[in-house]
Amino acid sequence: MLVWLEPWVEEILIPPGAEFRFVGVGEQPGELQIEESDGRRIVYSWPTSCLTVYQGKEIVWKDFGSLVPPIPEGMSMPNFVRLMPRSREVPNDPEPAPWWKFRRS
Repeated sequence: MLVWLEPWVEEILIPPGAEFRFVGVGEQPGELQIEESDGRRIVYSWPTSCLTVYQGKEIVWKDFGSLVPPIPEGMSMPNFVRLMPRSREVPNDPEPAPWWKFRRS
């Protein structure tokens, strides 16, 4: 199963039968939000949080301290992420932007 990690625009592949643990910690209280679409899951973190993904005791993905930025009051992280420009397609994006619109010169 493909799992998309937001707002880091990263993905990990979880093999069948494998067990992974997603641990979010932050300066503000919050919880991970999970959406499912087309056989993929999207895990959203919350503002001020960091995320680590474990398989057993082994770290398989870590954000290395890049805290999730603040979002407008009353907005959910999934809705905020959908507003951000992307350089590659994000699952559930109704209309992904063409790659050339976000290239840096």
